[in-house]
Amino acid sequence: LAADLLLWFLYTHEPSVVLTTAPTWRQVESLLWEEVRRRHRRACVFAERNGTPVLPGKLLQTQLKLSEGHFAMGLSTDEPVRFQGFHAENLLIILDEACGIDPEIWEAVEGICVGQNNRVLAISNPLDSAGKFYSLFQNPRWKTLTISALDHPNVLSPTEREERNAEAVPMIPGAVTREAVEDRISSWCEETDLEDATGTLIWEGRHYCPNAQFRIRVQGEFPEAGENSLLARDKLATAQSLFVSVRETPCALAVDVARFGSDETAFALRRGDRIVWVKTVQGQDTMTTAKRALALYREAGASFLLVDETGVGGGVMDRINEERPRGLIGVQFGASPLEGDEVQFVNLRAQMYWRLKVWIEAGKLALPADSLLIEQLASLRYDTNEMGRIRIESKDSMKKRGIGSPDRADAVAMLMHPAIEGEANRARSVSSLVWRGAQAW
Repeated sequence: LAADLLLWFLYTHEPSVVLTTAPTWRQVESLLWEEVRRRHRRACVFAERNGTPVLPGKLLQTQLKLSEGHFAMGLSTDEPVRFQGFHAENLLIILDEACGIDPEIWEAVEGICVGQNNRVLAISNPLDSAGKFYSLFQNPRWKTLTISALDHPNVLSPTEREERNAEAVPMIPGAVTREAVEDRISSWCEETDLEDATGTLIWEGRHYCPNAQFRIRVQGEFPEAGENSLLARDKLATAQSLFVSVRETPCALAVDVARFGSDETAFALRRGDRIVWVKTVQGQDTMTTAKRALALYREAGASFLLVDETGVGGGVMDRINEERPRGLIGVQFGASPLEGDEVQFVNLRAQMYWRLKVWIEAGKLALPADSLLIEQLASLRYDTNEMGRIRIESKDSMKKRGIGSPDRADAVAMLMHPAIEGEANRARSVSSLVWRGAQAW
């Protein structure tokens, strides 16, 4: 499909540019472009046999050039900057195995697709119910299509082929077969008597319950939230719709400082049992970030100001500390857990995120209508180390899954710092008492 669309777009739009990429160079060269070369050769052979013009252009390993400014080429995902500068009236970008493509590549692609006839085709097995590719299926601006192997013409039963006229539905060499599907049903599905159960598969008159592998690899469906997902989407949706009291304490502002160019510096405000908002900026220096944080803190009348002081955040913390605001707390995500939780959590980051999880699942915390925040929270995973302590998936691990830095989520998690929870508990038990942390951490 992708190879056919590449050739169709290139030869029917003059001039035009088609760019392709995939998570690895091997996938670019050996999968999509191998198919492009095969299709191009077949078209040329067909043209010669029928006495029609052969497709023009010079075909190389990962490039097909018709003329200056009229070409298709495969690009590596190692360097997002390679996508810069490719602007054309007619532009098609093909993202193969899009689930595994780096967030920076997605940003680069969106940065050059600005023309009226600029298009993106993203193709992938739905391996992860998180990340950019999954979010496209929640975005009405994208046209999405789910293709199940069960609908492939090769998988039709003999009776179905006869009913549809077998000559009109030819077998496709090299594609999925009915035997392969039967093998997957035998391995990945369990026969059941529950005919009306949700997701039941009917095959040869029998009913089966498919497992996750079958739904993903055969039916083309995204997986449900796994056991190692930190927060389920239904819980997050509930948190967005919660009715919360007007209690204003504790009031806290958190700042998660960006580390790289594509990351965001995120500011999050909490009042009582609700996260009021999350605001973000990009490309801001530490002094400007410190000034902005102090302004938001004072504007909100907050009791606490939590600052991510890991790495470049240390400069922001130092500048803010010069102003001596009340309730200033420096947060190092890799620090030891507080309040005797060392046995349960690997570090402070895990402790804060787990408290966020507990509050949301208990219906005790309301979240704002921020789709990017929800996506980041839903993308997070956790596991336990060899000591049985809970740890949250690292940003490097998320990046390998094609998921960007969870800056908004980190800012919200900081608002579950033990010092903040201390005031929240006091506010519940003695509504007239407001405890303010006066010390700097």
